[in-house]
Amino acid sequence: KRDKHKKEFLELGLIEYVSYSDFETMTPEELRRTLGNISSDKMKKAVIIHKAVKKKIAAMKSKEKKKVKLEEATTFYDEKKARVETLRAEKKSLEEQLKRLQVKFEKLEEIRLSRQ
Repeated sequence: KRDKHKKEFLELGLIEYVSYSDFETMTPEELRRTLGNISSDKMKKAVIIHKAVKKKIAAMKSKEKKKVKLEEATTFYDEKKARVETLRAEKKSLEEQLKRLQVKFEKLEEIRLSRQ
């Protein structure tokens, strides 16, 4: 679509007044001032193209923001998932340690009772 807008921009001869990169970043007021003495028909077409270009740029920025949010959410999820796995491993280790200590305690309890 960008190429379509650029083609229309060139066909209107707007390149004589402003570069395409400036055209993309201008406000509507700046566009009207820059194209001041152009015919009203060309001005109308230029404004239409300009609006379409601005809309396309806004859509691209919105898409980029969504992409960044998705990446952040994915990173957050991956970090939490890794944390859960770490905690599960720690839990398993502590449960095994508890079993060993229980066995030791039972043996010591047996020895204590046998001495009485």
